[in-house]
Formats: sequence, structure tokens, C-alpha cells
Amino acid sequence: MEPLLPCHSDWGGAVRPLDGVIGAGLVDRNYHELDKKQRRLVWEALSETNDFTRAHQLLTDTGEEPERYSICLWMAGWYATRGEVEHGERMLLAAHSRWWPFAKWDAIPDAPVLQPALRLVVTDKVRDHYLTRPIGPEAQAAE
Repeated sequence: MEPLLPCHSDWGGAVRPLDGVIGAGLVDRNYHELDKKQRRLVWEALSETNDFTRAHQLLTDTGEEPERYSICLWMAGWYATRGEVEHGERMLLAAHSRWWPFAKWDAIPDAPVLQPALRLVVTDKVRDHYLTRPIGPEAQAAE
């Protein structure tokens, strides 16, 4: 059932090969020498291959979180399965500003609540953050 829920990933699963993955040639390059688009491709390649170990190391080395909502959720799920709640919380907090609703009536993202793995890192701090700060069109209207 879980694979049918939004934003499901193979948390805890095996790393897949980089062969044929867009951005594969950038993964081993110096991250700080890459432009913004190339950096995004590195994160996407790591997510696509389920290479959490390298993604975690990249986050640790650079302090830079992924730009995409789905990659933040992927990392949060990995942290949740490893019992690293504070790191997962950080990723969900980062994901907040990267989310955009699919429909006008979407008030908050559903994946952190529906995915059992992600629920493990939906702390009081995360709930407060998501429920008290506007996202998407509401945030734009508030500006």
C-alpha cells in the first residue's frame, strides 16, 4: 500500500547504478565548481539512484539542501528509516518552502502525513512550521 501513497521512495533500499542517469557525470566533480543547474542535477542523480550515503555526505560537506521538494522528502524518509529524527526534521522544514500546491485548495502537502516513514520525522516543530506559515499562492498573496 505504501508505494501507492504520494512521494514514496525506496528508503533503506539498495543503491542503483549511475549508468544512463542524467547528471551522472557531475556526481564526482567538485560541487562548488558547478553552476546552479548542475548542482540540481547532482541531487537528482543521487535521488534517482537512491544513493543516500553520498547525498548525506554532500549535505554535510556543503550545508546546502536540495532545491527540489521531492528530494528533500526522499532524504527525510531515509533519515526517518535510520532513526535520525533531527536530520529528517531539517529536511521537512527545508521542503516546506519548495512545495507548490497542485490545486488551489491544497493547503499543505499530504506526503509527510500520509507516508508512514515520513510521519516518523513530522515533529511538533515541523507541524507548527507547516500549519502557521503560508505556502504557494497564499505565500505570494501575503507578500
